[in-house]
Amino acid sequence: MSFRMRSLVASVTRGALPNRAQRQVWGGKQQIFGVKSSDDKKSPKKSPKIWKPNVFSKKFFSDLLEETFKIRITAREMRSVDKAGSFDNYILKYKHNDSKVVTNLQNRMRSKLPKKSSSSPSTSSSS
Repeated sequence: MSFRMRSLVASVTRGALPNRAQRQVWGGKQQIFGVKSSDDKKSPKKSPKIWKPNVFSKKFFSDLLEETFKIRITAREMRSVDKAGSFDNYILKYKHNDSKVVTNLQNRMRSKLPKKSSSSPSTSSSS
């Protein structure tokens, strides 16, 4: 096996997070690199292959910011938005630190949230 083939075979488990993922919502998904062998069992030919996440362009409305956002998002994360109940809940609870778009939206949404007051109504009993 040649050096190039060994490096391709060794790279099957490696993933990469391209710069475009910072402008989109991939939810921790990465591009996976590997080797695809031919369907013919007699042929030893292998070719490099890149498996990419299933990304869609989708419009979401934020109730908190009262704006519509067009975001490129994976199918898995669209299901997560449905599971969270709304786009705002999903963005505020997003845990992956791979997207600048989500970070900017989180900062904007947190600034719009009402501040919690630390003073609670005190009850005084008078006799």
